[in-house]
Amino acid sequence: MNNMIYDASKYEKIAQTFNLCDVPTKPDDVQTLIDTVNDVLGTMVMVNYPYPTNFTSFLPGHPIKAACDSIMDMPEEFQAPKAGNASVFNYTNINGLAAASQIYLNYTKNESCLNLTSDGSQGLDDSGWTVQTCYDMCLPMGDDPTNEIFSWVNWDQEAHTQFCNETYGLVPKYDWAMDYWGGRNIAKDFASSSNIIFSNGKLDPWSVGGLNQNQTLNNIVLTIKDSPHHLDLRLPHEFDPPAVTQARDTEKVYIKKWVEEYQKMVLPAPPVNMTADSIPKGVLDEQILQF
Repeated sequence: MNNMIYDASKYEKIAQTFNLCDVPTKPDDVQTLIDTVNDVLGTMVMVNYPYPTNFTSFLPGHPIKAACDSIMDMPEEFQAPKAGNASVFNYTNINGLAAASQIYLNYTKNESCLNLTSDGSQGLDDSGWTVQTCYDMCLPMGDDPTNEIFSWVNWDQEAHTQFCNETYGLVPKYDWAMDYWGGRNIAKDFASSSNIIFSNGKLDPWSVGGLNQNQTLNNIVLTIKDSPHHLDLRLPHEFDPPAVTQARDTEKVYIKKWVEEYQKMVLPAPPVNMTADSIPKGVLDEQILQF
């Protein structure tokens, strides 16, 4: 697809392959499509839940498997050209990307075409998430094609700052999250924290940025096998992997324990026959502040 960005003779074919509402007219249109496919594949990995969901888009259970099956089930005419025919552009991988991305973009078949210029977000709303990355939750990220499925994208802090300023009028606070929340030295930064459950799904790409080893006394870390993004925080489902159910039970035990410990520290309630007016001045305010 990168090879097609500046080849206008293939724009019509791109529109057909991805069922675009409009044929690309310039390189930026093709780049937008590439970015969309990147985002779609990454999001499907993140929300690879074992049952149908509508978290970011309507998806079947195990959407990654569905995407792979869609590629494998491509009609023969969409597969590689006969060997030795060098004059025929090989659209096989591009057809595969289109088949995989359709699981996210139009699994229900309700959309007549893909509108890349629409304001309707195919994923998480930019106004809620991207604006955070432009202010206090900056996430420098890039891709290495030797280890990743995506194209090479180097982190360009200057370009990101310019984008944020032009789009939202914001200047990113690149060090704010680490300065405020900690993370450079886990044992030191979280030494005084307590009652936190750091849960990470092994299938969640974000888990590599999570707290994966417990180095504090009053918190716990859960690494959950077969779990995508925050599956343990969703409602229980019959298709939940056993590890997720066990993690959820563990979380309940600790939360119950911490709540009960806190309740024992709370001042006892006033006698039943005592009203707020009869409590000595300052006592009620003191309890409210303390609580």
